[in-house]
Amino acid sequence: MENHKSIINEIKDIEDKVEREEKIRSFKKEELVELLNEAIGGTRKFKVGRKDQIADLFLTGNSYSVQEIADTLGITAKNVSSQLTYLRKDGMEIGTRSNGKKYLENIADFQTN
Repeated sequence: MENHKSIINEIKDIEDKVEREEKIRSFKKEELVELLNEAIGGTRKFKVGRKDQIADLFLTGNSYSVQEIADTLGITAKNVSSQLTYLRKDGMEIGTRSNGKKYLENIADFQTN
């Protein structure tokens, strides 16, 4: 009987862990950063990466040349190109217009209702 209780408790622990992990995955990155900042008393500022900054630009629905992104963020065009590669690997479909400007093709996949 004691062994059954032990097994039941282990299963409940696993279920609790899965629920916590699912809840964490449901948060947006910005929300997690804010929660972490609050948890440590707001004493540390978390840096948003270049990739995130470029993604935020595309999520506005506008299109940008590589140089416009570079000028906006104060980085090199080469760095922008590298970050675009990482964004593509993350599933962002970045297209190129006839004028050379980049845009997010699958923007609806990233917008929340």
